[in-house]
Amino acid sequence: MDIKEIALNVADSLRNKIDGISHMQSNQGLVRFAEALIAELAKQNEPVYAFRRKGLDDFCTCDKRRFDELSQKTTLFEVRVFYHSPPTAEQIANETAEAIAEYCRNQDHYCLATEIESGAWREFK
Repeated sequence: MDIKEIALNVADSLRNKIDGISHMQSNQGLVRFAEALIAELAKQNEPVYAFRRKGLDDFCTCDKRRFDELSQKTTLFEVRVFYHSPPTAEQIANETAEAIAEYCRNQDHYCLATEIESGAWREFK
């Protein structure tokens, strides 16, 4: 499912909650929509299984099998499933520029690759 389809599905699920309300409530509805959309997009990503021993600060990642084992030991471990957020437009732009610079370098266009890596392309956005 692409982002447009996901957005339409989320909008349909929230429509009855948003229709017929004031402007201020409408803004709150848009915030709820944005939050729901981000949550739905995050579900499209692979889960990251994590655990930590109770009382410690940092989570460690693990595979699904280990996660299931530690889930049974609730007195010793806290387990969580995290999802990566979708990439931002800035991240997509940077990754695209990096890929283009690498392509240019592979084609022996070193000056062009250096200009792209310097961020000069941002002037033309």
